[in-house]
Amino acid sequence: MHIPIDRATSLWKNQRFRRLWVSQLSAVAATYALSVAAIVAVAERTLSVTQTGLVILSSITPAFLGSLVSGMLPLWISRRLIAFLGFAATALLLVAVPHMPGVGWVITLMAIASFCSDLTMPISWNACADIGQRYTATVAAAMNMLGN
Repeated sequence: MHIPIDRATSLWKNQRFRRLWVSQLSAVAATYALSVAAIVAVAERTLSVTQTGLVILSSITPAFLGSLVSGMLPLWISRRLIAFLGFAATALLLVAVPHMPGVGWVITLMAIASFCSDLTMPISWNACADIGQRYTATVAAAMNMLGN
């Protein structure tokens, strides 16, 4: 489906772009939240240096695995379903984090949120090509800059 985008048309007027941007923003926030949690835990001296390293590793490893899995999933499942489930799971996990009784639970939920978040990343970039067509680079750049 071709959606014409000319220079006078704002990307913000495109409903598909707005949805993509909000999803991307929430996914990126989930990914970076775990690193911020590690810094806060160190500042409050609730985690040792080793534990802090494990918190940071728990954000990187699931994200890496989520990206790998998401490259194969669209062969069997629709991209729309993967994106919806990934973004919904990320949001639900992030809402649950403040209610967890201990640091171990927080780390676990944040790691799963990171996996779900990165599960949606390749699909988000592919959506840029769907929305932008020949302006894919512009749409991708706008999503990346506004989402981060």
